[in-house]
Amino acid sequence: MEFLDIYTSFFININLQSIKLFLKNGKSMASIAISTNSLLSILIFLFSFSIKSLNSNMLNYFLMESSTPTNTTTSSSSTFFPRIFLYIALLFLVEFAFIFAFVAISHISSIATILISAASYTDKNITFQDLLSMIAKKWKRPWITGFRGSRTQPARYSVLVVFLAAALWVTYPNTLTFCISILLGTAAAIFVMYSSVAWVLAVVASVVEEGCLGKEALEKGEELAKGHRVHGFLLNVFFNLVMLIPFLVYWLVYGDKVYLALPYLGLVMVNMFSLVKMLVTVEYTLLYFESKKYHGQEIEAFGDLQYTKVPSDDGTAQV
Repeated sequence: MEFLDIYTSFFININLQSIKLFLKNGKSMASIAISTNSLLSILIFLFSFSIKSLNSNMLNYFLMESSTPTNTTTSSSSTFFPRIFLYIALLFLVEFAFIFAFVAISHISSIATILISAASYTDKNITFQDLLSMIAKKWKRPWITGFRGSRTQPARYSVLVVFLAAALWVTYPNTLTFCISILLGTAAAIFVMYSSVAWVLAVVASVVEEGCLGKEALEKGEELAKGHRVHGFLLNVFFNLVMLIPFLVYWLVYGDKVYLALPYLGLVMVNMFSLVKMLVTVEYTLLYFESKKYHGQEIEAFGDLQYTKVPSDDGTAQV
């Protein structure tokens, strides 16, 4: 019972502190949220419009081909397969562009949120021009750290388990394999949420600390996660459950016809994902600083943010 009280107290405390950080720099946070959601909404609209246009054009082409007289079938068949390949290529191109734009917008939004949260936590001022300059300078670091983190054994094992679970159900579709697949998928999700705590702290460190990225950032994240891994895991579980709410609501309203509301569901899910991800980023930035305090690591002021000194080869401190 004492164990539960400790983590409940932490969970409530970190959420209250995160709300304070939001309010402390409310205009900047609101600007990030509005800008991100607006861009993502436009992106969803363009994606839906593009997919509908492609499907409509291809459907019209099929209808035209099916009504083609028999004596022209040979001449039209020479253009049929090239048109199919072109349609598939355009479909993949639109989907790739959507995924790339979505990831890029979310990535920039997360960096901005981390920088403003760190500035608010350390009582530093950060102007809009400084924010843009820092984003331009630091945007590669989380990419590098995230890429290195995706190559770790926990990430590989999780992907393998999910793949095996899906393959099992597809190969032998019955109630037993479905239940086994669900159990394996749930276990993999729990494992990912637990093991990703250090990875997310590493991403925060790669943004906040100068000279910290890749393998060094991952080692920093592992170090900071000691003593706080369960705290981060609880945050991950809570916010993943929150993300299920709009899907469950739509399912209750539309039932098995939920596919009719997919464009609206996608818009709601993307915007909610953006807001939840923003709050999670604030809380992990807060957890990052609290973990540094917990481990007794010294943080020195530098400019508008904080950094940890990194010794260079000649023994001097680099920033």
